[in-house]
Amino acid sequence: GMSLHLMSIYGDPVRRRAFEIAYAKAGKRLAMGKACVNFRHVDDLPLDVIAKAIAAVPVDAYVALVERRRVTATPSARAARMESGESTAGPASASAKRPRRT
Repeated sequence: GMSLHLMSIYGDPVRRRAFEIAYAKAGKRLAMGKACVNFRHVDDLPLDVIAKAIAAVPVDAYVALVERRRVTATPSARAARMESGESTAGPASASAKRPRRT
């Protein structure tokens, strides 16, 4: 099989839920991990739903999201996001585990 990684919906529960609903309405079976949509053939994908999910997050907005999460990737900032109900998943959480370059 193949996978399509949609990082724009990985750390955004609202966008992810909208994607799941649109996918189901398209009549396709969704096999998905945290950010990857798994499929065997391109015909298995509702390409219009995927295109909308990608187009919904402009590159500048996604880069800004990643940068904000990197700034707030400290353990105390993650705890504050969890308390507020914001997702701690996403690119910053993964990058927070990597050593910083000096």
